Amino acid sequence: MKLLRVFFLFFSFVVTIPFALALFLPRQYSVEETINIDQPKKDVCNYILHFKNVKKYDEKFRQATNVKYEYKKRDGREGFLLFWKSDQKEIGAGRIKIVDILDEEEYEIHYETDFYKPYSKKEEGSFIISEMTDSSTHIIWKVDGRLNYPTNVIFLWVDVEKDFKNKLSYGLENIRELMGK
Repeated sequence: MKLLRVFFLFFSFVVTIPFALALFLPRQYSVEETINIDQPKKDVCNYILHFKNVKKYDEKFRQATNVKYEYKKRDGREGFLLFWKSDQKEIGAGRIKIVDILDEEEYEIHYETDFYKPYSKKEEGSFIISEMTDSSTHIIWKVDGRLNYPTNVIFLWVDVEKDFKNKLSYGLENIRELMGK
């Protein structure tokens, strides 16, 4: 009986501590990565604006197999929706929506990503595209997200911001490669 009590106390301690710590861990993250591409701003904007291209440069989608895509509204316009669904746990299911397109000195594309599976999560992202020269463009890719309690306990084991920086960097490098520099 004493051994059972010790086991129960130990198990309770091991399970309770991470959840207690999660109360004090961050719940939000904000990550951005940049790159310069030797292509005209107009061409870069056009490529990124068409979100059907995301499956060509985003790390998650490039490595995915057997993903079903569905599109609603016109690609490259505010309100465009890209839905995806996969049996692969890493891919899951969700949607991306183009929320806002600003064409000023800097071209901005704002979007929302809703993940449905394997867990529910929402992110806001943006591409800020600016002209450096007639044939060179600077891109900033930014993602802001939130992990609700107790999911934020993952911050104990994973450097979420570093992981996202790597994914954004990978995606930007792929855009540069796909655009030919």
